[in-house]
Amino acid sequence: TAIGCAFPEFRDAASWRQEGNRRLLDDMRVQVMPDGASYELTPGYQMAIASWFLEAYEVARKFGHPLDPELEAGIRRMYDWLVAITRPDFSRPSVSDAGSTDQKYGGSIERPGRVLNSPAAIYIGTEGKEGTVPGHTSIALQDSGYFAMRSGWDRDARYLLFEGGPFGRFHQHEDM
Repeated sequence: TAIGCAFPEFRDAASWRQEGNRRLLDDMRVQVMPDGASYELTPGYQMAIASWFLEAYEVARKFGHPLDPELEAGIRRMYDWLVAITRPDFSRPSVSDAGSTDQKYGGSIERPGRVLNSPAAIYIGTEGKEGTVPGHTSIALQDSGYFAMRSGWDRDARYLLFEGGPFGRFHQHEDM
């Protein structure tokens, strides 16, 4: 995709973009569940995988070659999933072998929020200084088996994350 975008003067550039988009979409269909979770089923790896797909989105957008709408929707779902499981202190939960050590999302979700025009991701990334409070409190992410229950989005909110889904792909603990 990137080479086809960067060098449109080459005869095969359109087919390179098409093949790159096809491969990205094939990977998305394998790696990302309908609720937006990566098949790793761990927040740390979710961040990495989402950022790789986001890079392709940004390159295509920079050169005026939009990605397949299904691929773009999948990228958005990945960041929505991260927003959904955020703790009241704006950190991501430590689940499986890619524990966050209670790391806050910060710019790693704020910047994608700005790129994708996601006010909820911006809210999480800026710790509520900008953006919009997510439109839900508790949520059932049934495909991944993550269930986040919260009394609200304020720092003193009660919060519980229940992981009860399938066994993740590579980076998980048998902690279900």
